[in-house]
Amino acid sequence: ADEEMLDADQLLMKRKYGEAIQAYEQLLQENPNHLHALRMLANLYRTNTSPVYEFAYTDYGKTIGYYDRLYELTNEASYLNSIAQIYYYSMNDFANALMILEKLDALDVLHDWQRMELAKIESHNGNYHRAFEQLSKSRQTFPREEAALRILTGNTYIPFSGEHATTKDE
Repeated sequence: ADEEMLDADQLLMKRKYGEAIQAYEQLLQENPNHLHALRMLANLYRTNTSPVYEFAYTDYGKTIGYYDRLYELTNEASYLNSIAQIYYYSMNDFANALMILEKLDALDVLHDWQRMELAKIESHNGNYHRAFEQLSKSRQTFPREEAALRILTGNTYIPFSGEHATTKDE
């Protein structure tokens, strides 16, 4: 399989994307758990068309499927992160982005910028208290967003330095 993999990679290096995709998919038919082929297909199908180049193979559905399979096989949260980014930024599918971000939060691997994404989705959905809760868990501060959420939630308690930024009653 190493020689075939080298062939698939060589096709990719020659920018023969369609042939490379076929070669990687053939590797998956032979071994459905082939991590390199899964990663390469996820990345290829995720490639966007740019202003100077049209990429004919972009398919976010396939990309998500491959990243999901990679997560199943490796348990690496980075693959869930990639899925969340695709839903949020590429597909504007905020319901599925929220679901994946909540899964990352449950795994306790959410980055501050992802907390901000989660807060934005919760705010958009009218869940201002949950949005504020996400921002308050962040090590990074988002002053404008926090101020707006304080007004919307009526939470005017501002913690002392080092104190967790939640409500005074907690």
